[in-house]
Amino acid sequence: MNSQPSNDDSDDDEPDGIHDTRKARAEARDETVLELLAEGMTHAEAAAFAGCSVRTVQRRLLDDAFARELTRRRAIRLDDITGRLSRITDRAIDAIEDTLEIGNPTLRFRAAQAVISAALRMRDELEIERRLQRLETQADHQNTPQETFPRWTTPIDT
Repeated sequence: MNSQPSNDDSDDDEPDGIHDTRKARAEARDETVLELLAEGMTHAEAAAFAGCSVRTVQRRLLDDAFARELTRRRAIRLDDITGRLSRITDRAIDAIEDTLEIGNPTLRFRAAQAVISAALRMRDELEIERRLQRLETQADHQNTPQETFPRWTTPIDT
């Protein structure tokens, strides 16, 4: 009887198909959680919808790649929302202009103010997000080890 450990990549004695199925389910769960969180659901809501625990969602958020992907998706969503707000901002400005010419459309004026305020806040938040991503990228590049040469060699001068 051979007491040597096997060279296969599985963590247990399960057939590869079962391992692949679990991996596929975990990837599908992660995709669902990412999408739901990017849309604004809470951890608990995303967990319930994805069929996992809140702890699983929180644990996944500790993974740098997962967290970066969520940030990327939120930025895309924020871009879309900002674009939509930009498109209706013209109408909001028109409503404000109308209030100067027409009697007392108080509700319309307040709605226009809310749209403009939201558009400006979203623009500011998007700009902050972009600046943060730029800083994170710069920090990642600064933390990347530079090519080094062993002490006994010297780079070839060109």
